[in-house]
Amino acid sequence: MSDNLLATRDLLAKRLDRRTLVGSSAAGLFALSVVDGRLVAAGPGGKMLPVTLVQDGGSTILIGTLGEAFSLNPFAANESESFWRSKMLFDEFVRPDPATYAATPGLAASWEIDGLTFTFTIQPNATFSDGTDVTADDVKFTIEGILNPETASQQANKFTAIMGAPEFSGSGTSTAATPGATPFVGSDTGVSGIEVVDPKTLRITLFRPDASFLYNLRYVFVVPKAQLEGQPLNQTSTAPFFQNPIGAGPYVFQSWEVGADFVATANPTFWETGKPSIQSFTHRAITDSSTLANALQTGEIDGSLYAAPTLQDQLEAVGTLDIVVPPFNSPNGTVFNCRVAPFDDVEVRRAFAMAVDVESYVADSLLGLGQAGLGPIAPASWAYDTTLTPIPYDPEGARAIIEAKGLTGQTFEIITNAGNILREDWCIRFQSDLQAVGVNITFTPIEYATVVERMTVTFDYQMEAGDFAGVTADPNDLFDQFHSTGAGNSTGFSTPELDALLEEAREILDQEASKPIWSQIQQILQDAVPMHWAWYRPFIYVISNEYTGYTLSNLEGGIFRTLPDMTMTAPAATV
Repeated sequence: MSDNLLATRDLLAKRLDRRTLVGSSAAGLFALSVVDGRLVAAGPGGKMLPVTLVQDGGSTILIGTLGEAFSLNPFAANESESFWRSKMLFDEFVRPDPATYAATPGLAASWEIDGLTFTFTIQPNATFSDGTDVTADDVKFTIEGILNPETASQQANKFTAIMGAPEFSGSGTSTAATPGATPFVGSDTGVSGIEVVDPKTLRITLFRPDASFLYNLRYVFVVPKAQLEGQPLNQTSTAPFFQNPIGAGPYVFQSWEVGADFVATANPTFWETGKPSIQSFTHRAITDSSTLANALQTGEIDGSLYAAPTLQDQLEAVGTLDIVVPPFNSPNGTVFNCRVAPFDDVEVRRAFAMAVDVESYVADSLLGLGQAGLGPIAPASWAYDTTLTPIPYDPEGARAIIEAKGLTGQTFEIITNAGNILREDWCIRFQSDLQAVGVNITFTPIEYATVVERMTVTFDYQMEAGDFAGVTADPNDLFDQFHSTGAGNSTGFSTPELDALLEEAREILDQEASKPIWSQIQQILQDAVPMHWAWYRPFIYVISNEYTGYTLSNLEGGIFRTLPDMTMTAPAATV
C-alpha cells in the first residue's frame, strides 16, 4: 500500500461517522481497507463500498441545528432556520453587517439615495444557479411578491413605505412625499414606486421616511421571475420551484429530508469570485441540545449554535473544538396568546409572571451562564431602555389575583420546542410555581416547526416558552410583532397608543431622536405583559478548529452566517 493511500485511509478512519456513510446507522459498522489497489469501506455482511474522495477545494461541513426549518419557500420564511437557508440559496439583496447590522452590498452592489428615492445597481455578474442573469425585473417581482396579500408574507409590512405599496397590498393609500408633489398611483398590476431603469438598475421611491428600509432589504431573497410568474407564492404553494429552488446565493439546493438532513453544494455561478470555499454543507436537525453536544464531541457534526451551554466544559476538553460565546439576544420567557381568555386580561398575564421565581430559575438552570431578562429589546441594542424594572416575584400577590379572577384549580397549557433543555426547564419551573399559587399547567414539548406554525399561522396556543416577541438587531421589528396590522403579531396584543408610537418611531432616521419613543414603547410592553421577558438565553457557538474565517453574529446563522467566507484547513473526505 502506498504512503498516499495509507494517509488517505487514516484520514478517512479518523473522520468516519454518520455523515460520511450515507445509510449507515453507525460509523462503527464500517471498516476501511484496500482491495486491488482501491480504497473501499467494508460494511455489514462484508459488503464493499468504493470510497470517493472529495479533493482539495471540495471541503464540506455538517452543521447541527436544534429545530427544523419551517419552509423552503423564501416568501414564507418566518424563523431563524428558514431565513438562514434562504440566505444560503438566494442571497440577500442588501446584507446587514453581521456585527453592526449596517447595510452592506449583497445582490445590490451599490445604491444612491436622493431624499426618499433609492437607486440600486445590481451586481453586474450576478446570475441564478441555472446561469440566467439576475435582473431588476426579478428584484421588482420578488418585492411585489412579498407585498401581494395573496402571498401572506410576514415581511410585507417591512415594505409598505414604498410608493404604491399600500394600494397594491390593500393596506391603505400612499400620499405625496412632500407638499405639492405628485403622488405615484398604485395599481393592481404592480407597485408604482418600484421602477426598472434597466436590466441591472432598480429605482425605489418611498412616500414616507423609513428608518429600517435598507436593513429590511435583507429579507428580499431574489427569485427568478421567469420561473414563478403567475404562480402562487404563499406557504401552501404547490409550484414545482419550491421543491427544487433556483437562487443566486452561494449554495445550490440538493436535497431535504425533513427532520434530518438539508444538503446544498457550492453555486458555480455565484457572483463573488472564489466563494464559497467550503463546497457543500449539510444542515442536520438534532432535536436535543445535549445530543447536539455529544455529536460535536464524537465528530458526528462539525459545528452547532445550539449545544447545551451547560456542557461547555466537556466540549472544551475535546481539544479540537472552538467555542464562541455571543452577547445576549432579546429574552426568552413566557409568550401569552392575548386573543384568548383568560390571557386577554393584563392582570392575569401579570399574575402568571409574578408567580414565577425567575432568579431561582437563573441560578438552578442557567448556572451562571444566563441572567434574568428585562423588556423586549436585547441589552446591547442602542434602543434598550436601562430604566425598565422587572416584574417582581410575588407569589402571594399572584395568588390573590388568580383567586379574584376565579382561576384557582383551572388548567392551562404551555408549549415549547422539544429538545431545548433550557426552555423545557423553564416550563418545569413555570409549572411548579403556578401550581403553588393554585393553577395547573400542562407542559407540552413539540417539534420546532409545529411550534412555529402554531405561533405564527394558526395561533393555536395559550402560552409558549420561547422568544416569539422581542428584538435583537432592529427595534423596528417590534412593529411587525405588536402593531395592530403586524403580520408577525403572534401574541395578538396591540393598542392605539402603541400603534401610534410604533408608526412614529419607524419614520425617525436619527437614532438619538427616536430613543425617547422607544423607551415609551418598551414601558408599555413591559406593563402590558404580552410576554414575560424573563431570562436571557445563553448560547455557545461550537465549531471544529478545522474551520476558519467565521464571524461572530447574533443574526440568523450566528457564526455560520458568513459560511461563504469560511475555509477548511484540511481537505475533507467522504465515502
